[in-house]
Amino acid sequence: MRTHRLTDAVIRDEAQLRALIGTPSELVCRKVSDRLNALTRRFIELSPFVCVASCDSRGRCDVSPRGDPAGFVRILDERTLLLPERPGNRIADTLVNLLDDPRIALLFLIPGQGATIRVNG
Repeated sequence: MRTHRLTDAVIRDEAQLRALIGTPSELVCRKVSDRLNALTRRFIELSPFVCVASCDSRGRCDVSPRGDPAGFVRILDERTLLLPERPGNRIADTLVNLLDDPRIALLFLIPGQGATIRVNG
């Protein structure tokens, strides 16, 4: 078996990366969708925890943990989720970032499950 150390090479483009790690299977590629389906909706409904990633207009990133009893994220439709804002430390990194750059990424987790659901928008 061939192994690679991080010091063996510098990866400069996707072609080099794919030569090293390969490509995802067709099954994995079929999981990518531009909307929620019944399975992803159910996972989100059962999830008590989500990591929320955002960035400001200068590209500085932030990830904030959010959690409440399962069901705290409301699903309005197949492309719209509502996350409650809780009064925490009032730093409001996520909200300030979203004013700068509306892109967001969510990673839903269910403790004890090996699966996750990622939502980008």
